[in-house]
Amino acid sequence: MGSDAFLPPEFFPEKDVMLHLEQDIRNWPRDEREVFELYFVEGLEPEEIAMVMNQSREKIQEVLASIQQRMREQTLEKQAVA
Repeated sequence: MGSDAFLPPEFFPEKDVMLHLEQDIRNWPRDEREVFELYFVEGLEPEEIAMVMNQSREKIQEVLASIQQRMREQTLEKQAVA
C-alpha cells in the first residue's frame, strides 16, 4: 500500500494534474521532450544541454522558456477542469 492511502482527498487533484501533465509531455516535439528531460529530470544546466544537443545556449534557453510557459498553461488548464 502506497503512502497516498493516508492523504486526504483534497491532495488527489494535484496528483491527477501531474499525471495529465506527464501525458501531455509525451505529445510535445522531440527536442522539447529531450530538453525537459535533460534540464528538469537530469539536472543539466542550459550550457551542458546545448553541448549534448549540439545547439546554441540561446536556443536551449528559448526552448526552456517555451517549456515553462507551456507547463504553466497546461497546469492551469488541468486545475480549472479538476
